[in-house]
Amino acid sequence: MENTTFESKTGHPVLTNRIAHIVMCIGGLGFLFTKDFTMSVVFLGLSLAFDPFNAQKPWTIRPLWQKIYLLAVLTIEIILLVIDIFIKK
Repeated sequence: MENTTFESKTGHPVLTNRIAHIVMCIGGLGFLFTKDFTMSVVFLGLSLAFDPFNAQKPWTIRPLWQKIYLLAVLTIEIILLVIDIFIKK
């Protein structure tokens, strides 16, 4: 059985990536609630750098729910970036 909790291809624990991803998402949402869109964009963008799932799996064989989650975070990131650049005065 494959251990997907503590091993990754790069040697960094997947658990560390999950914790970093969660912290960055919480930070991004916190800045979003304070209406600081620039910092929210930064934190949510950095959260995508920490793959909270098994980094050994290529995109094509990931489960659908993981793809949906990562694409949802990316979509929110792009929307906030557009708001920060074009709409925010």
